Amino acid sequence: MNDSRRVDLHVHTIFSDGDLTPETLVCQALDNDLAAVAVTDHDTVMGVGPVMEAARGTGLEIIAGVELSSSNGSNDIHVLGYLVDCTDDSFLRALALFQRKRSERAIEMVRLLHALGLRVRMDLVLEFAGDGSIGRPHVAQALLEQRLTSSFEEAFRKYIGYGGPAYVEKHRLEPSEAFALIRRAGGVAGVAHPGTLRQDSLLPGFVSDGMEAIEVWHPRHGDGQSEKYGNFAREHGLAMTGGSDSHGVRTGLQNFRPIPVTYEAVRALRRIADSRHHTAES
Repeated sequence: MNDSRRVDLHVHTIFSDGDLTPETLVCQALDNDLAAVAVTDHDTVMGVGPVMEAARGTGLEIIAGVELSSSNGSNDIHVLGYLVDCTDDSFLRALALFQRKRSERAIEMVRLLHALGLRVRMDLVLEFAGDGSIGRPHVAQALLEQRLTSSFEEAFRKYIGYGGPAYVEKHRLEPSEAFALIRRAGGVAGVAHPGTLRQDSLLPGFVSDGMEAIEVWHPRHGDGQSEKYGNFAREHGLAMTGGSDSHGVRTGLQNFRPIPVTYEAVRALRRIADSRHHTAES
């Protein structure tokens, strides 16, 4: 019998560019009758432990995840990792490099904004980032706070969006490197929202490179796309995942927007992780 309990396998927190604290995440997930949530912050697992602690005793299952930045030529590929070991030393060292590069990127964006006459305060950017993974949304927040832009969207459109005068490329891995990093940490590697990539021809190569899951359901996927990626997953033996990609209202990716993903997706991920573990032991 299929397990029809609802889950959300793509959620961001204040530890990257989301607006959910661990406590709020747990409360909202329970309010939405979710059985499990994957914490998939950008290039960090710092939020996993606090969310697990907040969920203790509630019955909500928290899955340790991450969303790694990668690229294939000019294509920006977001790689999701599920069931990762957040204590794995090599994994944590790789994430520490991501964080250092993110800090350097933010400093360079602020320098470019200063050159444009926008005296955004770096200390304010760091304040908005807190202990989490610093990114462009924190720069946009600082610009808005100082009234250097009239909206969050304007900050991206005029200055720090792709191709903008203060845009700086972020540190990225090759997709194959991201898949390998996640798998070495005991996790299952997948590609996020492939419909936004618009490069389906790349997907078979990703399977060869170690992709084990694909995000079939996403707010920016139409029904036809979800059906297409579901068929691709079945053809290649991939786990079918999905989630709301919760960031908060400001991004249009609202927290826990209903996505038709059930606990069967979690079972599929665990089967893949367990099969690899058993293979290593034999």
